[in-house]
Order: sequence, then structure tokens, then C-alpha cells
Amino acid sequence: TPAPTTPTPAPTPAPTTPTTPPSTAAPPSTTDPTASNDVCSGALTVPCNAQLTGDTTDASTDSYCGTSAGLWYKVTVPAGQVLTVSTCSGASYDTRISVGSSCSSCSASNDDYCGLRSQLTVSGSSSAQDVYVLVS
Repeated sequence: TPAPTTPTPAPTPAPTTPTTPPSTAAPPSTTDPTASNDVCSGALTVPCNAQLTGDTTDASTDSYCGTSAGLWYKVTVPAGQVLTVSTCSGASYDTRISVGSSCSSCSASNDDYCGLRSQLTVSGSSSAQDVYVLVS
């Protein structure tokens, strides 16, 4: 007769190190002439609640909403929600925020909401909508 066997416990998975989700990664630097979000067609898609850093020093000049050099982002605002874009606690320079539903449609802009920094809130519609954001 075969000898009795003792069941082998399942291996314990190795602990994993949390990774930074892509939504909190810094956008490409505009000192790189190939930075995709230097122009609206290359807007960096970010989820709601993302906190980003960027450098607009060498960004291309844009006439969107009468602003100057900046970086582009695209956020999908869920139905019935609001989007607040703010540079109040993160920027160390005079900022301006402009938003619209496309690269050629500017619906709102803000300059100097909190000192020389900016903040803008956009109300969502009855369906999800893409909002293009230019931070300059």
C-alpha cells in the first residue's frame, strides 16, 4: 500500500509593491520638441481626480481662448458630474486655464482665481462629455 501523503499548502503569493497609476504620472516635458500634449491634437487623456505636473516653459504659443503657451489635456466628465481644474496649490507661476468641447471651441477661461493662479469648474451635461483643457 502506498504511504499516506500530507497535502502541500498552496504557495503564499509574494507581496506586491503598489505602482503609480498612469493617471498620476507626469505628462511629457515640453522641453522635448516631440511632447505630444504641446498641441491640442496630442492632448494627454487623464481621468478625473488626477494630479499632474508639467512644464510649460517651452510650450508652443496657442491662440485658444486668447491664451499663450501651454499644455493640453482631455478629461471625460461623467454625466451629471462637474470638473474642477485648478493650479492654485501646485503652480509657482502665473497660470491661465481654458476649456472647451473641442480643439477649436473655447467655452470658458480663468486667470488669477487664487492670486496669480487659476481655477475653473465645468458642469457636466446629461451624458458623458470630453473636455479639452489648456493650462498655460
